[in-house]
Amino acid sequence: MGSGESRISEESYPDWFWEKGENELGDKWKAIAQGSNQPAPLFLRVNRLRSDPAEVKKRLGEELIDSQTVSTGLDALRLPKAKCL
Repeated sequence: MGSGESRISEESYPDWFWEKGENELGDKWKAIAQGSNQPAPLFLRVNRLRSDPAEVKKRLGEELIDSQTVSTGLDALRLPKAKCL
């Protein structure tokens, strides 16, 4: 992790919390803090009473919004890049 990324992570937490993380987790803390600052993946759940995942995926594609089917969720689509809809 570069020093810029470390500084961003460090500034995202109150000083007391950062110190507690360093004290309790040692060298693992910086990686955990940086990971906690990453955006979570965005998933859509398709309401099958109104549509189906293939149709929603097609309509998203028409709007130039990339989506991926999710093997573990039959009604879910994952948006690799979050975009305001």
